[in-house]
Amino acid sequence: MRDIMKMTKRIYEKNESGMTLIEILIAMTILIVTLLVVVIALSSGMEQLNEQRIKRTAAECVRVVMEYMSTMPPDTVYGYAGGSPNPSVITGNFAAGGFLQLNAFVNSINPACRDLSDISKPLGSKVQLRYSICPGCISYTDIDPESLIPWTTCMYNMEVMVSWNAVNFGGSKLIKYKKKFFGRSRGSCDPAVNPDGCGLGSIPYTEYACTY
Repeated sequence: MRDIMKMTKRIYEKNESGMTLIEILIAMTILIVTLLVVVIALSSGMEQLNEQRIKRTAAECVRVVMEYMSTMPPDTVYGYAGGSPNPSVITGNFAAGGFLQLNAFVNSINPACRDLSDISKPLGSKVQLRYSICPGCISYTDIDPESLIPWTTCMYNMEVMVSWNAVNFGGSKLIKYKKKFFGRSRGSCDPAVNPDGCGLGSIPYTEYACTY
């Protein structure tokens, strides 16, 4: 009887030991899977956070570009782009060259604009931040019915765009910023008086639009 009880006890201990080992293996498997899920989630979250930082920097860069362009006579920018009737887009990046002193101004406020444009740097080579300045103009010329003297009103439309390559999510991204300026810098839109100006327009108006 004692022998039977000892044998039964040994079998029970083996079964109990075996079940405990299986439970440990299951627990380890669950733990490993959970850790992998957490690591993947953290990695994805960090990538999304990095993309958001790049987007915020790009938005700041386009704002500063427009701030700089706002300090210049709009007809000067319009004339630099080729003027009427087909102004061309002005392009560049913040690391090499640039429109007049634009790069120096932008990079003095936010050096990250240059870093994201510099292809010699790991992140800059992926992002390749760049800008486009597209000036346009609307001109309206009328004649005073009493004096028969013509007068011209012009308004400059300036669109600044910053584009970049997404590092992890999606392809090319862009942000646009638009602003209007009245042509008062030189007092005239007539090309005979102001070669860089918008020029005379028809009624109701003539639009000289820049296209990308």
